[in-house]
Amino acid sequence: MNTRILEFFIPGKIRRQSNGPQRNFYAHARYRKAWRTRAQVIAMATIRQQHLDILPDAPKTIRLRARVFNLFDDDGLAAALKPCLDGIRDSGLIHSDAPFEKSGHRILRSQRIDRQHEGVEILVDVGVDNV
Repeated sequence: MNTRILEFFIPGKIRRQSNGPQRNFYAHARYRKAWRTRAQVIAMATIRQQHLDILPDAPKTIRLRARVFNLFDDDGLAAALKPCLDGIRDSGLIHSDAPFEKSGHRILRSQRIDRQHEGVEILVDVGVDNV
């Protein structure tokens, strides 16, 4: 059984970088960095507020729930959520975002249409679900 240790929301519109208008590399890099930094800052602030002492290499289940205007396909959802996952790693919540076999963390992605409150909801449980 898993124990929920952390839950937070990152507001903003997510998009898949490989789709849409063809912008230059720097525009894509700015977008990714903005989401990565936003995820890192919100994760660190939430950890600090709740006075949590988190071991990055302890097995965790990370649920990323995207609230989107229109649904992504599976590949697009993973690509759109990658900067958020990098920010969570940068915050020290997890030590690696590698596949489960290497990192010990299970990363689950889902999405739902919520046109009024777009963003990413992050739920962190200690332990790993058997999926």
